[in-house]
Amino acid sequence: MLNVFYIFIKSLISPIVGAVLTLIVGSCVSHNKTNDWREWFTDMPQIWITLLVFFTLWFIVIFLVQRRADKSKEQSKKNRRPFWTVIDEKPVGKIPYAGVNWIIHAPAGSDLNTLKANFLEISIPPRCPECKTEMDEKKSFLRGYTWKCVKCNFTKRNKDCFLVEAKRVKKIVKSDFEEYQSSITNNTLS
Repeated sequence: MLNVFYIFIKSLISPIVGAVLTLIVGSCVSHNKTNDWREWFTDMPQIWITLLVFFTLWFIVIFLVQRRADKSKEQSKKNRRPFWTVIDEKPVGKIPYAGVNWIIHAPAGSDLNTLKANFLEISIPPRCPECKTEMDEKKSFLRGYTWKCVKCNFTKRNKDCFLVEAKRVKKIVKSDFEEYQSSITNNTLS
């Protein structure tokens, strides 16, 4: 309940307050210049109407961008690995996806022939395809994310964040790994 109230206050109230303040300031200026609260709005030149429309649209855009950012933060909180996951992992491979390299990890000491695909993990952040350094992620203003290498300045724009892409990569890896294991099983039986 508190979270819904916070999102409501943060996302909805601030654009409304901005629009109302614009009208209040305009009314005050009208009263100071003409001694009438509404006269200034009726005799307003076209530029003031344009500015009023611009600021109203601006607040709507801010509202939509903030709402999307809040949803992204909520999604990121849901996708975090729990604290009880296996800490001792070893890299077992990499997979190129979305223009970067993702490192695949398995529990240390595990045999890949008998390991279940669900135990494979994808490390976040991904690695730069040019210098293999971890990438940084920044939210773009209007939409998407910018991934940037801290070493060689390789830059990649992407619609989704690391966490969403890592889920997709894990599905691909899981599918490929299950195919690999079934091919080993079929060769062993032949």
